[in-house]
Amino acid sequence: MKMCVTAMAGDLNAHVDPRFGRCKYFVFVDPDTMAFAKRCQTMLLLHREQGLKQHKQ
Repeated sequence: MKMCVTAMAGDLNAHVDPRFGRCKYFVFVDPDTMAFAKRCQTMLLLHREQGLKQHKQ
């Protein structure tokens, strides 16, 4: 069974991010083998960039 952990970086040493919907990364971990995969929230980054562009105008 794999677990999903919200994280501030994409590795096992990263701090947990308490903001599930706005976290930077999801880290999927297999607790038996400690193998992991990361997934960056690209939509979150796109929304931030759009907000910055609108603010500068």
